Amino acid sequence: MSLSGLPPHVFSKDLTLNHRVLGELGKKDLTLQGFTWQTFILGGSSLIGTPLAMNNTYGRTTLYRINEVIIRPYQRGGVLRLFNRDLYISPKRFHNEWLIHSALYRAGFPTTKPIGYAYRHVGMGLYKGLYFSERAKAIPWPSSWILDNTETNALVKNLLTLCKYGIWSPDLNATNILKDPSSEIIFMDWDLARITTFKPKYLLNRYKSRLLRSLKKLDAPLAIQSIIKDISWMEPCD
Repeated sequence: MSLSGLPPHVFSKDLTLNHRVLGELGKKDLTLQGFTWQTFILGGSSLIGTPLAMNNTYGRTTLYRINEVIIRPYQRGGVLRLFNRDLYISPKRFHNEWLIHSALYRAGFPTTKPIGYAYRHVGMGLYKGLYFSERAKAIPWPSSWILDNTETNALVKNLLTLCKYGIWSPDLNATNILKDPSSEIIFMDWDLARITTFKPKYLLNRYKSRLLRSLKKLDAPLAIQSIIKDISWMEPCD
């Protein structure tokens, strides 16, 4: 796995809201939750049907599903959610997630397939957003904590790879990690992810702290917590 081919402009701080920057997204209007959304999705992807709420999301944002497409409403976490749960001053945040998610997927990083995003203007210059990704044939890590050696190595390699290329994803916690039948570990949810100039060791410590916090919150076995604690920086093999 190598992320060295990621286009630098994808992670520019000066991104403009160019919805065709990757040349694949088609624009259309879509009615969801009783509202009309400006929707940008990959050609050939279908969002026809009634969104159904998904169960067992382990405390994360309520997810919806239309056929094989997962819909994640944008919602804030932490203390800020008490004052402003789901309103944003620009659709740029939704577009930026699409850019970095698509770049990672194209580079071969183990993540879900990005489908697109949508937003609607709710007045006073504020927006609500939705993010679309393909449903992975995998299970949430919290539904089955035990990791075999292959899965443990895959989890560690994923973390080290992100650190190697300076990618910080603040939403990476245990609920955003999936296990698939082939023992691959899949990371998802790239909201606010960005390229940084942080050293790999520094990023790894931040990731470990974030993951351990979520593992303790979900009452994960101590053996699983120890796996994360014991990860140390080393150059990942591509």
